[in-house]
Amino acid sequence: RANFSAFDRSELRRVARLAQAFDLPLTDADSALRLIVQTAQNADAWRAAMIERWVFETNIGRLQRADSILGAIQDRDPTSLATRELAVLSYLYGEGSRPRAEASMRFVRQGLTSASETDRWLATCTNAWWDGFHARSAAAHSVAGDLMTPVLKPDRRAREFGTDNEVCARTIRAIADGAAGAIDTTSSLRDLDAYLAGSGVSRMRSEAASLEAVRLFVARGDLTRATTAVRRRQHLQQEPFLLATQLLRRARLARQTGATEEAIAAYRHYLRLRRNAEPGPAADAARVATEELAALVRER
Repeated sequence: RANFSAFDRSELRRVARLAQAFDLPLTDADSALRLIVQTAQNADAWRAAMIERWVFETNIGRLQRADSILGAIQDRDPTSLATRELAVLSYLYGEGSRPRAEASMRFVRQGLTSASETDRWLATCTNAWWDGFHARSAAAHSVAGDLMTPVLKPDRRAREFGTDNEVCARTIRAIADGAAGAIDTTSSLRDLDAYLAGSGVSRMRSEAASLEAVRLFVARGDLTRATTAVRRRQHLQQEPFLLATQLLRRARLARQTGATEEAIAAYRHYLRLRRNAEPGPAADAARVATEELAALVRER
């Protein structure tokens, strides 16, 4: 186990992210993240450190521990809509808790009439995303238009949590068109995909939006664009949020499209993250190893 006592917080965060992104000891990530939490000097630093910890625990399949961490964050900052948004996105695109996501949505809807402009923006975005995902998207285009107006642009504090208004608006429009079977589904989806490819945005919301683009491309049978979208993550610059989900999607898409070596590499990376997972996720990983990866290796 490495000694990180001389590392500053940004170096410790980099260690944790590198360990998840590459074949480096996950025990180093665990040690680095513990230090980040322990050395937090104010509430904002503690919250940011705990979110990093929550992301890590989710990626390595310790989902009950991850949910406890997110609960502690929400309990300590009970008025934060941003942490409710994370619970929702983690459930929609990863392995987050459904009860926590549904409870978070009740809180989000209260924020639609908040006196805070930033909170209204967060609530509007998250509520429309949730409704669109669940095919309740009649007003999505109107909401998307509102989110693109300067009045609702979030402040610096909100942007730290990935609440980029353009990502949200484009995602909501693509989801709504996909659910409604609209003629212009392709144009709104490609608009989202092009924005994500060219924006250089490195935030949690963008990772969720990328997985939504993958989902919509797959639903349309466009595996080529789905594969391009799922490959987009750049580990050194972007959040490890939803990394395990992205790796499994990438492995399965690569297998479907005949990219055998890419599929094997993505499967192995996913399984490395899940080496010490909790029983439920560990059983899922074992099935992936024996039913998917092993068959692919035999066919190679």
